[in-house]
Amino acid sequence: MARLKSNISLKKLNEQLDIALESNDEDKILKQIQKIIDIYPKNHFGYIKLIKYKTNNYKKYITDEDLKIVKDSYEMAYKYLPKKEKTPFKKEYDEYLHDIKEVNNLIKIKKNIVSKYFLKELYSNILLSLNINKLSLQSRIQSGYNLVNGIFLLFCLVYNLIYRNAFLIITIPLGIFGVINILSFLDKKNLNQKIIDYDYTNEKKSISEEIKKIDNTINFYEEEKNVSLTKIPASFHNDINGFIINNEEAISKALYKYFYNNNYVALTTMLEENTNLKINDINKIISNYLNKDEKLHSKKKILYVKKINKYNYVVLGLLLLVSIATIIFVLNNRYMYRLYPFLAGVFIGIIKMFIYKIEIQDNIGLNKVFLSITKSVVFSSSLIYDITYMSTLHNASINYMLLKVPLTFFLLFSGLNMVTSYMKYNKLLKKIRKS
Repeated sequence: MARLKSNISLKKLNEQLDIALESNDEDKILKQIQKIIDIYPKNHFGYIKLIKYKTNNYKKYITDEDLKIVKDSYEMAYKYLPKKEKTPFKKEYDEYLHDIKEVNNLIKIKKNIVSKYFLKELYSNILLSLNINKLSLQSRIQSGYNLVNGIFLLFCLVYNLIYRNAFLIITIPLGIFGVINILSFLDKKNLNQKIIDYDYTNEKKSISEEIKKIDNTINFYEEEKNVSLTKIPASFHNDINGFIINNEEAISKALYKYFYNNNYVALTTMLEENTNLKINDINKIISNYLNKDEKLHSKKKILYVKKINKYNYVVLGLLLLVSIATIIFVLNNRYMYRLYPFLAGVFIGIIKMFIYKIEIQDNIGLNKVFLSITKSVVFSSSLIYDITYMSTLHNASINYMLLKVPLTFFLLFSGLNMVTSYMKYNKLLKKIRKS
């Protein structure tokens, strides 16, 4: 069988290869080239054809897998080439390898740039976390919210002890919690000392210096990238377009989203493909700044504050409409509510809404602040309404007290709570930037 195959002339095989090339069928082309090599293993023709096809006549950038095939084919072709043809063949091949090397250098530079942008984002958010931690501790001292909240809960207990009703079973533990809040507020000494001990001056200075170094390094690498591009043949550009475009910062932000969402599986893969960083490198940097005192910092965790976006404004508008509609409903159906308990609930709700202080214990955003304020306002308003209502009537349905009244206050305050949340959150963002 091998003997029969060897009777096929090289010319005939080349004609068959030309037909395969016209079809643009890669499998058919590679099979035909391999057929030539199998029949004429000691002829350079088949090996050179394979090199030219894989590299598109040295005009195409190829991956490491194809490059290995090309290198092996080159060694065989060079071995069987006539002596006078070896020098020009080697020169052309070496020039191609140099171009490939330059592309690989460009890829390396791009990975360095993405890495630096990622680290810049990381350091910036660590700096933000230090500012947030500082403001969080200060707010717990400067805010009278815990004190007022404690006094309110204690008042509810005392009121219920004087005008006893079924809600006493609820106000007793709440009153105890109120006493704890008051004592916690009064115990400032230890907290003040912690703020003195952890003013973060050295850490913030160190991080600011790192960010400056990163900016300088990014500028250097971007210049290197531009120089590298001038050395790469234009025929390669379509194959390496992803490495040419200036999207390093966008890639780093996409990577940071995986980090932000704790998607470490995707992050590990993306880091390997786009940077020279490892997960351990990131954790080590975080540990250097955020692990000094677990009581003050979340271990290996960065705190974030989300920006206010256009959807928040849409929600704000809708909730204001809900509040207006609820006010109209209450006025038209005022017989459903007792006047003085309702006014007391509204009064307490307004006070709780305006004295509310944002406590930063985790990643926060406008929506989280709104939910936190709403829970505080609705709970307080409903509680004062229920205990004053029960003190005079002594009887009411559970559905009315635990569902209808809280729902009314929720809808009534929803718009005002969102406006207040926006104002307080916006103020917090400005404070963090200035710290």
